[in-house]
Amino acid sequence: MRLPYRSLNALARATLHSDLLAHKRQPQHGARQDAGQYLFADQGEAMVRVPISYLHKLALADALGSDPDLAVELRDFGSNLLKHFTNDNTAPEQFSSYVVPLTRGRGMGKAVAKETAQRFLLTQLLAAYANRQFRLDETGQHSLVYFSPHTPLRQKQLGRCIPATLYRELFMNPCLSGWDEGEKKHRYMHTCHATLTQSRQRTRMRLRAAGIGLRADGTPAGDTSLANNGTHLSLGSRRLTDFFAGHPFGNAQEKVLGDMAIKITEYFLPLFVGHYSAAPWRVDVGEFHAENILGFLPHQLADGQLRQFWRQWRKKARHLPSGPSWWDKAKGRVLGLKGDYVPDMRLLDYFVALPSTRHAMLDGRLGNSADVVRDLEAQGVYSSAMTLYLPYRLRQVAHIGFSGFEGRYYSTFESLTDDLARGTELQLLITALAYRYMAAGSGTPFHIPDDRNTESDRRQFFFAAAAGIPACYVRRQTLAPFLARILENAQQVRPSNRYPGFLKIPVAEYQRALLRVLRKDAVDLIEMHGLQDTLVDLERRVTLPQEYSTAGRMRSDILSELNATHPLDVSATEFNQATERYYRERLRASHLHDALAFLEADAADMDGGRYGSGLNATLGRILKGRSALACVRETGAGLINDDLDLAGITRLIHLQLAAIQHDALGCASI
Repeated sequence: MRLPYRSLNALARATLHSDLLAHKRQPQHGARQDAGQYLFADQGEAMVRVPISYLHKLALADALGSDPDLAVELRDFGSNLLKHFTNDNTAPEQFSSYVVPLTRGRGMGKAVAKETAQRFLLTQLLAAYANRQFRLDETGQHSLVYFSPHTPLRQKQLGRCIPATLYRELFMNPCLSGWDEGEKKHRYMHTCHATLTQSRQRTRMRLRAAGIGLRADGTPAGDTSLANNGTHLSLGSRRLTDFFAGHPFGNAQEKVLGDMAIKITEYFLPLFVGHYSAAPWRVDVGEFHAENILGFLPHQLADGQLRQFWRQWRKKARHLPSGPSWWDKAKGRVLGLKGDYVPDMRLLDYFVALPSTRHAMLDGRLGNSADVVRDLEAQGVYSSAMTLYLPYRLRQVAHIGFSGFEGRYYSTFESLTDDLARGTELQLLITALAYRYMAAGSGTPFHIPDDRNTESDRRQFFFAAAAGIPACYVRRQTLAPFLARILENAQQVRPSNRYPGFLKIPVAEYQRALLRVLRKDAVDLIEMHGLQDTLVDLERRVTLPQEYSTAGRMRSDILSELNATHPLDVSATEFNQATERYYRERLRASHLHDALAFLEADAADMDGGRYGSGLNATLGRILKGRSALACVRETGAGLINDDLDLAGITRLIHLQLAAIQHDALGCASI
């Protein structure tokens, strides 16, 4: 985005120049070497050129410096939030404004949903502020922010047409915000893209090794998966943090228990896919080739599971052996083949789970992941410079300051108040149950061995749920005891006719079996945390997915826009374009309504004097005698319709900051 330098006030300018330093904590080293790309002159006027993901941080700084009467405490709090606006790629990235305690008194998962909605609304306000204050609309530019799990369709198409080096030049963010050494982070992002592009190309070798036929003219394009957007949800334990931090062998113990907890949790991840978040996508018949749609699965699954996975997917899509794209399209027209519909393409188009090699990824040894990454680096699959990619990742005291786990399997939520809130509570329950199993002796290396086949057996259900594949197969002789325990609760498991010695397990029945396991093994945990309604909600999503799951609701909304009854009734291009419009318009408006509802409730508390004397004085300066609730209701519609004036936008920004500050202080006191 390009904006006049004169449109920035003093605080915004100071923020920009600080972020253009080579090292933010060592200003004596001067500016970044590429600083000239962001400050330039156009027809004699000083201009600023920044990525759109950085624009919102500038807007927040400008809004904080726009009113000299703004309370110092609120300005300081808002200034502290500037570091929460980071950017690695094209899309804005943020981390929580405050840590949310998962307590009944604060609403459990609803408190997490509220904090996310607060940041979403604040970002919407900052985008609107930038459009007005920085004169973007006057120059044909417009900032718009919304949740989307996919790389934009046109960006994916462009990525197929240009060299990977040019793609990196166009789309790798300069990382102005969030890192002390932005240029170093920028180089890291180039390394990530180059590595993933090479890794995707190496999938052809893995497919051949697995005996899967490839298209003769198929060459994987430069990878665009770094622009796939999801939500990472971290849960931490104060008790575990205190124990491991104070124990002389705490780091080793944390790793042993953490790795086992991850393996147990991975068996339950199919409950989340499609039910709490989704990324709907249509695959055209001409694109239905293993090297196109299997993504990084050739690295993530062992050969046997990969062959069965691909055979099941082809059967689901009624796909015949592949040829060139033009031949597949012609064949599709004659035979009525249309490709396929995928509930969560993001999980297939991203390197979600690094596999074990000759070393086990999750055997509890300190340094085991580094051994695996070195093996993968030697194969050209990954880089030791990159962070660890796992669907559920251990967060260690020594590295990040708390003991817990990061869930990286969420794509896009249809509702923050329902999907995100309930997903958070289910993640908490399953993690607690994992430690319960270990304490009871039923979650040990004996129950979940560390070989590649056992790893692929549990992960194939996760990926099958993302692809919408109806069934998975596991070898009876090598069935892990923990998986066998889950399957004891399944009612439709039978020996496979096609694969002698294997069990055929419908994915939907596997998910129902997981629900039965939770009801049987986690009774006291459910009662302890008050999660009875969460289990009732989960049962609805699992048994009636078209009506209650996130994927089902998203699909219905997209199809209603297309006036169609099934995704295959329209072309892949039509469906995917409609999906992008849905994220940009309908879903964004829905999330805005949810976020404004939270702010209205806060505004009612403001009017009732329940914010304490300090914040009440801050509110008095913002509102100048007006009602906070009336202010939110009057200006909310204008924000959704994008016709709110700058003064109204600024007032709402300050009100939202006051609400966030109030909640942050309340959470810090628990």
